[in-house]
Amino acid sequence: MYLRLTGAALLLFMFCLPVAAEPIRVRISSSAQAGSPIAQATDYLSKLIEERSGGRILIKGQAANVENPLEQLANKQSELGLLDKNQLSRSQPQLQIFNLLFLFEGQRHLYRVLDSDLGEKLLAAPEAADLINLSFWDEGFSQLAAQQPLLDPTQVNGLTITVSSQQAGAKQYATLGATPLSPGSAGQSAVLETSLAQLGETASNQYPHLILSSQAVNGKLLVASRAFWQQLPRDLQVIVVGAVKDATRYARELSLEREDQLLKQLAESSTLKAYRLTPQQKKHWQNQLHSIYPQIVTASELKLVELIIEQKSAAAQ
Repeated sequence: MYLRLTGAALLLFMFCLPVAAEPIRVRISSSAQAGSPIAQATDYLSKLIEERSGGRILIKGQAANVENPLEQLANKQSELGLLDKNQLSRSQPQLQIFNLLFLFEGQRHLYRVLDSDLGEKLLAAPEAADLINLSFWDEGFSQLAAQQPLLDPTQVNGLTITVSSQQAGAKQYATLGATPLSPGSAGQSAVLETSLAQLGETASNQYPHLILSSQAVNGKLLVASRAFWQQLPRDLQVIVVGAVKDATRYARELSLEREDQLLKQLAESSTLKAYRLTPQQKKHWQNQLHSIYPQIVTASELKLVELIIEQKSAAAQ
């Protein structure tokens, strides 16, 4: 009798024990190249999320160099994604601000903006959007590679320019008298807007003059599916946000280091001559292009742009 009661009590106790919840499995899709600074920062983010959640979130796997991570998010094949900023500029037009030429002084100015209230406004997704913007990870700035030195904005008049900064950049170059071409257009343009990482040996042979002008921002948005995010317990949301913040800091360190390495390599090139704009030359470019901004962005976006310029001026004082 005692054994039967003991067994029954033990069985009852086992049924009363809390059942461990299944971990939440998260997939990350990214258009970043494997081994790139953004891919490394994604690995770091995955590690932080798993560790800080105590295993309640498991990163099921991350796919690098995905052709269309936006499609994977839409098809519920991933919960987090790293998308090129231009993929969302139609549904989130304020992201075109990243493509305004000569708006940001450089990476550190960009980081100050992103870490301020201006950054929150810049990355704020509409309430009706299917995605939530968690952070922006830069990949440096676009520079101008050309067949001749271009130290003044009047020198692009009449030239063809292959533009990577999308519609916003194309409109600005057209206003300066240039003919913008999209990447992949037939024929060779006189000027190539490119990042340092994409400027290969072939391009440097075709475009032997590199103008270090830090024009449009290159980078990717770290986003979450809104449906996934809303189902995530509040305490886990806090953990993910903290992990994103630390991974963003790491992504910036890697990006700055990568740009420095690329500049050193370019300095040793025998086929490429690099030019740094003097403060006066850069100011001339800025004056010309800032006057075009009202033609590119809406009135509300222009207010944000003006605040970014004001912050830059305040930091310089």
